[in-house]
Amino acid sequence: MNIIKIMAFCLFGVCVLGDAVAEQTVFVAGGSGRTGLAIVDVLSNAGYHVLASTRNAERARQKYGDAIDWVEVDLLDTTRLVDAVKGADFVVSAVGHGDFVGVEAPQFVAYLAIRNLVDAAKAAQVKQVVLISSATAGHVRGVDHRNEARFGFVLYWMTKGEDYLRASGLPYTIIGPGGLANDFMANLIGFDLEASKNWGVELLPRSEYKRAFVSRRGVAFVIEKALKDPSARNKAVAVIWDKSVPASTVTGAYAAIPEEVPTRSYLTP
Repeated sequence: MNIIKIMAFCLFGVCVLGDAVAEQTVFVAGGSGRTGLAIVDVLSNAGYHVLASTRNAERARQKYGDAIDWVEVDLLDTTRLVDAVKGADFVVSAVGHGDFVGVEAPQFVAYLAIRNLVDAAKAAQVKQVVLISSATAGHVRGVDHRNEARFGFVLYWMTKGEDYLRASGLPYTIIGPGGLANDFMANLIGFDLEASKNWGVELLPRSEYKRAFVSRRGVAFVIEKALKDPSARNKAVAVIWDKSVPASTVTGAYAAIPEEVPTRSYLTP
């Protein structure tokens, strides 16, 4: 672990911490993806040292530049992954499946890769793991995901990945975005993607999730908040747009969301 440089001042016997993120390292799995890049940018601007994982560091440098600290690692390579995560203070997973067959399928990306990442985080004794999942994973809709075959059983595999993290004993936060906004969805349902970049985000319990979309950058700000807020630990939340507040603003509080029971499985209602 890196030593945290903390500034404080005391008034009437009460000490107030200053910027405590300096020198803290965040390993972002899936750092070269669209959501991962937003997280890398937001956390870097917040003062964290960010390690962005990618399976092809040379291609990532050519595409996005070398200002980012790229770490070449395949999440299915357990030995290399343990070495890559070593020294990190936090782990954030922004990995997403790219297909429904082969090593890009949900069973590999949403479960096996997450299982390996959690094991590596545990070996590194990180302070917290933040996992991007789905607002509709877990048991929130009263659905047994073992019988839900759409999209390669993706919600089943996501929930298994969540459960593995819950059972690890590591402090965690599970982020469940609504639909992640992109050009295809904007054209499909008719919303202004450009205007949406100026909207904030709302944090709410999964049980109160309302079908809605959210920007990837908005998800990144929710993750930044989770790393700084101790009340975010051992909770699963949903994230949607809040058009009433400006971009980078997060409404709702982690403190208002109940803790989960880490030892139970959320695969079934």
